[in-house]
Amino acid sequence: MAVGKWRAGDKRLAKRYVSLARAIAMRHRFPLGPAVACKGCGAPLVPGLTAKTRLGAQKLLLTICIECGTAAKKGFSAKRAPSARKKSGK
Repeated sequence: MAVGKWRAGDKRLAKRYVSLARAIAMRHRFPLGPAVACKGCGAPLVPGLTAKTRLGAQKLLLTICIECGTAAKKGFSAKRAPSARKKSGK
């Protein structure tokens, strides 16, 4: 709902929806996660619309809010395929 209101141009109502979602999540002890909204201005973070997402050189995912410029960093690692080498039965 917040994203739809943001696209329609009602930024104030979109930020209110995000704050209500945060309040409900805190009440029920359910983490929303940092990728839902900006911690600086409360805008919903949607890649390409309200946020830029960049990959850093040191396995770092950077999400930058276009509205206020706040950056959120998150580390990541590449998933490896299982090795083709057989384990010995000893």
